[in-house]
Amino acid sequence: KKTILIAFSGPGHCTTYLHFDLIVRSIVKIAKTQNEYNFIFKLHRKDKKENYTHILKEYDLDIPIIEASNKSFDYNIFEWLSISDVLLTGSSTVALEAMLLEKPVVTIDYLNEYLNIDFIEEKCTFHVTKDDNLLKTIKVALDKIDNGSYSQVKQNSEKFINNYFKRESVSASKKIADWLVKDL
Repeated sequence: KKTILIAFSGPGHCTTYLHFDLIVRSIVKIAKTQNEYNFIFKLHRKDKKENYTHILKEYDLDIPIIEASNKSFDYNIFEWLSISDVLLTGSSTVALEAMLLEKPVVTIDYLNEYLNIDFIEEKCTFHVTKDDNLLKTIKVALDKIDNGSYSQVKQNSEKFINNYFKRESVSASKKIADWLVKDL
């Protein structure tokens, strides 16, 4: 099964409780009908399990919720991303780490609360603004369906993350070695 990692920063800072609730509910509704995927909620340090459990209970669904404080699991987000096929988030910077690992990122913003987020503005993510587009967008990202958007988002993401982390094709040691021998 393909794994969908869900990593939000929790409600209250960049997003309202209403917006957060709408986003989580839309994901849980999809999880209820899409048994072919594994869904995992990986919580940010400021997020709480209680923000999810009442919704899961309402839909009679069990999705793992991994709290940041749970020492039974690795805290390193790169470990979580490495076992995932796609990341779902809002405006969390975990999107950058996913892009660094070349994982597709789906950002969700139903109430237009995530303004001035550079990686969203640069179209580096599959951005969803209506809940009825979420499942289709997840499938595009998971199945690499090139309907024109997949390759463009991938290209934008690679360009953005390479610039963000100043990743270059030539290593620093190679540049230094070339510089040292250029006048010989």
